[in-house]
Amino acid sequence: MPRTRSSKDTSTKKFAELRKRADLWIGEKAALSSTLSIAEARRLLHELHTYQIELELQNENLCHSQRELERSRRSYSDLYDFAPVGYLTVAENGLITKANLAAAEMFDVPRKQLLQRAISNFIIPDDQHIFHQCRKKLLATKTKQSCELRLQKKGGAVFHVLLESTVNPEMDGTAGQFRLAITDISERRELEAILQNAKKEWEKTFDAISDIITVQDTDMRIIRANRATHETFQTAPGGLNGRHCYELFRGTETPCPHCPGIATLQEATPHSETIIHENMGRTFSVTCAPLRNEQGEFNRIVHIARDITFQMKMTAELAQARKMEAIGTLAGGIAHDFNNILAAIIGYADMARYTLPAGSTAKKHIEQVLKAGNRAKELVSQILTFSRKGFDQAEALDPAPITKEALKLLRASLPTTIEIQQEIDPDCGIILAHPSHIHQVIVNFCTNALYAMKQEKGVLTVKLRPVELKKIEVSEEPDVSPGPFVELMIRDTGCGMDAKTSQRIFEPYFTTKEFGKGSGMGLALAHGIVQSCGGFIKVESAPHKGTTFHVFFPAIAARPLASAKEKPQKLPRGNERILAVDDEEPIAEMYKEILEQLGYQVTTRSCSKQTLKLFLAAPDDFDLVITDQTMPHLSGTELAKKILEIRPAMPIIMCTGYSSLISEEKAHAMGIEKFVMKPFDQKELAATIRDVLDKKRRCAEKRGELLLKKKRAEKTAGTDQSCPPKAP
Repeated sequence: MPRTRSSKDTSTKKFAELRKRADLWIGEKAALSSTLSIAEARRLLHELHTYQIELELQNENLCHSQRELERSRRSYSDLYDFAPVGYLTVAENGLITKANLAAAEMFDVPRKQLLQRAISNFIIPDDQHIFHQCRKKLLATKTKQSCELRLQKKGGAVFHVLLESTVNPEMDGTAGQFRLAITDISERRELEAILQNAKKEWEKTFDAISDIITVQDTDMRIIRANRATHETFQTAPGGLNGRHCYELFRGTETPCPHCPGIATLQEATPHSETIIHENMGRTFSVTCAPLRNEQGEFNRIVHIARDITFQMKMTAELAQARKMEAIGTLAGGIAHDFNNILAAIIGYADMARYTLPAGSTAKKHIEQVLKAGNRAKELVSQILTFSRKGFDQAEALDPAPITKEALKLLRASLPTTIEIQQEIDPDCGIILAHPSHIHQVIVNFCTNALYAMKQEKGVLTVKLRPVELKKIEVSEEPDVSPGPFVELMIRDTGCGMDAKTSQRIFEPYFTTKEFGKGSGMGLALAHGIVQSCGGFIKVESAPHKGTTFHVFFPAIAARPLASAKEKPQKLPRGNERILAVDDEEPIAEMYKEILEQLGYQVTTRSCSKQTLKLFLAAPDDFDLVITDQTMPHLSGTELAKKILEIRPAMPIIMCTGYSSLISEEKAHAMGIEKFVMKPFDQKELAATIRDVLDKKRRCAEKRGELLLKKKRAEKTAGTDQSCPPKAP
């Protein structure tokens, strides 16, 4: 624009000068026309024509410049009015003196109504101070200033803007005028708010995760950590930044062995590993994955450590439970056959004992055989109890007398160099258990203590007392509730154990004894018994500091029944007809020999099918049936069902070494009178048979009495009906 104005002025001046010169020349020549030659006149006319052409050209340039100026003015006006940014010119008094269309659209006000209004009318009250500070700084420095604030439309809608203020170049800022460029940044602010909320949500999620999560650089230094990490290592937020992760977990200056972070740094791929930190007493599942920047460059790793100590413990317990289940399956598999063998040994030895004269050497030998057989019987019972498949019924009992009796027996077998200290509270409480099981627990723990005192010198302390356990004291026992307990404490002054050994002492077949000196079943059996009673065991031990076992049995309110002393008596006898079946021929023959000695008429079979055929042929020829459970072709329960279909009142005794398919409750529900576990001696067999037959006799007598009463009642009723009615 300045260049166009200068050209116009120059052309005008030159034209005026030429015109003036032309006028002067014409005047002069007119005065001298009489003396002017024709050639001179032609020269002057040519010069005049040249000036005229030059003037016309300059005039044409001037018109072109004027047209360009007008076109520029219109373009500037269009750019000003239709710019995406609002422009305002504000006077010293704060009134708007000029505005473009974009500004009018922003405020939703016609441009004419926008003029001469105060700019502060459109700024919300809370942001007025921002505008005044920006204006003050602009007038003071005369340099461009910017600020963000909120403006208000005519209808009341609020939007965010960026104000860029400059001094009005036309006024040079002397009059206090300035221009505002207004950019609507509402969408940008909304996007920023969305990003900010997303960041907050990410941070909340990051901190809500219970795993230990850290972001690390390529030197394995922590850049960021979540809340769980700070809580685990008891530091304030940000207190772990700059530290190596292995300093925290391992307490060393070198990475952990098998650290997946090293593999991730080398290969830039995710890696996982299970790491045990013995210094923390915890096990972690650690996963590391690479992080990349916007350019795709690998520059960070995310390190996730999940505490799986509890899961590992549960896995170990599950493995232990599976071991128990496997042993239980094994026990069930061998119990039947082993008990059948023991039944023959004990049965025949018992018969031999009764036939030998008192005091004879042979009788003493037989008694030793019986003693060994009963020990074998108890061993099978212990294995079944350990596998929780035993048939011993728990009862309310006082453990104090049993503990004293067990210690009395132990005293006779322990070396005199072992001192036994006992503190037995006679009012320790009542527990629900089998007496032989409690005796076995005490003996097994004390035997273990004796082995721990290898020099056969030391002190064995046994205490029995009532205790009240709180919730926190049983928190690690999933199936135990707080309340009253009876505590059996057994302490020795032996060699003690390390932590690794203490964790395995209740595993079946685990032993620290030399080969051939221990089976590794003693403590495992004791552990199974205590758990079957609803109790638990705690162990305290350290190398060279002895071992203490705390055995807790739940106490109950019931009192044990006083057991009457058994009086010696002869074996009960009888003359009834008995049908006995067992697939083991020695046992079937044993039945026949024992029962015939007692006066019974006995028929034996070793095949269940033959037994059923014999019974079907003459069902009234027998008063009692004795059957084994596990037999080929027909099991004992199947045979009993078919017999009871023919004679529903037929008394049946079921005998078994072991079966997972039948129990005493199921047998009674089927109509079987008695359920007996093998092996048994003459006394038990004779008493059981006599009990069943006497019960049958009493029932028969009762039925006969009822039938007789019924006949008498019918006879009396018939007599009354035959009498003639009395006259009214």
